[in-house]
Amino acid sequence: MPLGKLEEAIITKDHLSPECVPMKDALVEPGDVVPIDIGSSIKTLRTVPKVKDWACDEFRTSASEINAVVGGRSTVNDRAYGIPTIRTDIPAPRFRSISDRVNYGDESNAQGLLNPTIFAQRGVYEKDIFMSRSKSEIVSIFCAMGVDLPKESFDQVWELAAQKHPEGKVCVETFRNVLDEMQASYILSC
Repeated sequence: MPLGKLEEAIITKDHLSPECVPMKDALVEPGDVVPIDIGSSIKTLRTVPKVKDWACDEFRTSASEINAVVGGRSTVNDRAYGIPTIRTDIPAPRFRSISDRVNYGDESNAQGLLNPTIFAQRGVYEKDIFMSRSKSEIVSIFCAMGVDLPKESFDQVWELAAQKHPEGKVCVETFRNVLDEMQASYILSC
C-alpha cells in the first residue's frame, strides 16, 4: 500500500518534517520504507521475507491422517459408525412418502429414540407442543389434561405466556412453563 509524505513522517518519526506528530518511538526504521518499484517516487513498507521453519516440515492435518485427500483410498465400501448429522438446508416436504428416508431435521436423535418423552409415547411430538395455538385450543388441551383453572387465572397465565414471545404467540410448552412458575411461586409464598 503506498505511503504519503505525512504517513512516512509519522511512522519513521521524522522530526525534520513540519507536519510530524510528536511520538515517543518510531514505528519502523527509515530503511524499512522502500520504493514500490525501482526508481519510483511512491514508497511503501518493506515486506519481511518468510523464514523457513524446519519444524513445520513434519506438520500433518487430521484430514491427511484419515486419508481424506484427493486420490486417497475410497471409503465407499467401509461401514459407517456413529450418529449421522442432520441436514437443515433441505426443507421437509409437506407430505412424505414411506420410502423417503431423508432426515430433514424433524426426527428424533439417538437420545430421543432411546429415552422417548412421555408425550412421544402417547403420540404427541415436539412440533405439536411448540406450535402456536389460540386461547380456545389451549383451554381445551389443558382441560383434557385435567388442569382446572378459573377464567381469571387462565387469562393471567395467557398474558404472561404471550409476553415471552416477541409476536405474542403462545404454545403449549410456554403456557405450561408459565403455569409451573406461577404454581412454584405460590407454593414458595405459602
